[in-house]
Amino acid sequence: MRKSSVISMYSLHFCFVIVCIVTSFSVSAISSIQTSGQLYHFPNERFGLPQSYVFNMVEDNFGFIWFATAQGLYRFDGYNTKRYSHQSSEEQSLPSNFIRHIYIDKENTLWIATLKGLAKFNRESDTFTRISLANTGETNFDISAITETADAELIITSSDNIFILKKTE
Repeated sequence: MRKSSVISMYSLHFCFVIVCIVTSFSVSAISSIQTSGQLYHFPNERFGLPQSYVFNMVEDNFGFIWFATAQGLYRFDGYNTKRYSHQSSEEQSLPSNFIRHIYIDKENTLWIATLKGLAKFNRESDTFTRISLANTGETNFDISAITETADAELIITSSDNIFILKKTE
């Protein structure tokens, strides 16, 4: 054999070994993805959530973890889960069960963005106050996100508006 063909044989063998190693890592990576996909559902069972899709979650200063889902707002205290939902006969319930976003402001107030409006959680009474965002008193807006400015005003976005809410109002 000539020297150049020996080098090419070694190069070909080296490439084959590299391909085998990369393939074995890829197969194990795919297996771990599938495994983690199965384990991804475990927290929902642990947290008592009815579905696997959570739009948003936050932890407040009291250690509660809050979950926004299409079936309501859930609060997990480390042991038990409590569901908050829309009750048509209760004015102090959520505006809708479809919770898009939850936000905790600098004063540890929980704000809930729903398909049919904004709500503020009242810790003392374990109820909600529906917030009017327009001068008309209208509360039925499809709210998508909430954030806070340095001046402690809330910026709230809906499907077709941006609102600024002064929390002192």
